[in-house]
Amino acid sequence: GDGRGITWGLCHFRNLGAAERKSHSILARFDCDLSRDVNEPALKESDTFVSPDVYFAFPLPEAVRRRRAGAK
Repeated sequence: GDGRGITWGLCHFRNLGAAERKSHSILARFDCDLSRDVNEPALKESDTFVSPDVYFAFPLPEAVRRRRAGAK
């Protein structure tokens, strides 16, 4: 049958850097809500294309952090 879904994953930022010879890539972890067991509406946004500086500037919502801390 179907799996339970995911709550995090990896993404790949490519061709970063201003000069062609200086471009590089970054692998980054992201949090999402594609799970049947969790409902985190704040993590259901899609099609958001931003630079890595902006991407890494936002922490998990406080409610999500509290819930995950209590799940341990």
